[in-house]
Amino acid sequence: MIVSRTTLNSDIKKLNDIISSYNLVIKGKPNTGIKVVGLEKDIRIFIFRKYFFNYMYKEDIFLIKMIICFFDETFEKYKIDKQAKS
Repeated sequence: MIVSRTTLNSDIKKLNDIISSYNLVIKGKPNTGIKVVGLEKDIRIFIFRKYFFNYMYKEDIFLIKMIICFFDETFEKYKIDKQAKS
């Protein structure tokens, strides 16, 4: 599949807008690649919420807050690194 550079840049900007509400950002270097940068917890919440939770439960705010609290407590309890490893 061939995608123009303009289309790719536009899609990355849209994705950056979406993930910014999760305290995540896309960073990259020309001819090297791109990556999502942020706290491990925030990356996991984004994945869980966008690809599992919304599919199963839609927008149940109470449950979302419980899950975020669960992530916070788990990451603190097991001292999981705050910054995702590259």
